[in-house]
Amino acid sequence: MIDVLKEKEKKEEWEVEKVRLEHELELKRLDNTRLFETEKHREEKGNVNPSKVPKLPPFEEGTDDMDAYLRRYERYAISQKWDKSIWATHLSALLKGNALNVYALMPSDQALDYDALKTCLLKRYNMTEDGFKQKFRSCRPEFGETFQQFSVRLGSYFSRWIDMSNVLKTFDGLYDLMLRDQFLHICNNEVMLFLKERVPKSIDDMTRYADQFKEARRVNIVSLTNQTQKGKSQPSPKTQQCTEPRTAKAK
Repeated sequence: MIDVLKEKEKKEEWEVEKVRLEHELELKRLDNTRLFETEKHREEKGNVNPSKVPKLPPFEEGTDDMDAYLRRYERYAISQKWDKSIWATHLSALLKGNALNVYALMPSDQALDYDALKTCLLKRYNMTEDGFKQKFRSCRPEFGETFQQFSVRLGSYFSRWIDMSNVLKTFDGLYDLMLRDQFLHICNNEVMLFLKERVPKSIDDMTRYADQFKEARRVNIVSLTNQTQKGKSQPSPKTQQCTEPRTAKAK
């Protein structure tokens, strides 16, 4: 009698487990159907047939400039009238090496967002506000390049620096950008890092943060700046003593 009851319980448990598994399979089937319909809608909306996507040259590590490559890709996508929702997916097929690793390590929801993918790629290759500023400052003519070509390249770095800074392309906007850059230049490393972490939007914000830093530490402003200027260093007391003219001894 006991064996019969145990057998009956096992059978009931199996039936419950069977229903649960069938339910899970049905949910997965519905999820896959929704995903298929979503992708199909994106392709129809973007007028793109996956089997007929025009091929672009893949990104070549160490040869291509990531910023230039993305701009070329965006122009092509616009000319093909792709919906922006499929830009990230198509771009991923053109990435290799470290660029592909950036895409692979992104969360799945962000990996489908082109703007998020673009930001991650630019950061990976130091194509940021500071990165373009350094390119602009260190830019030099290359072998075989004309001065006109050099000036175009120099101007492109400056333009991208401004774009990444999110400032208005007006006199006031550029004036504020140059002031902030020079302000950071005269600060020591500790103050500079403190200011960069707070991402001030204007010279007024930057000076306010710098004064907060100074007041919290109760130090003199001179100790927070780079004061090394050739030919203007103050002589030490010993040097002053040695260089003072000797008074003539009384005869």
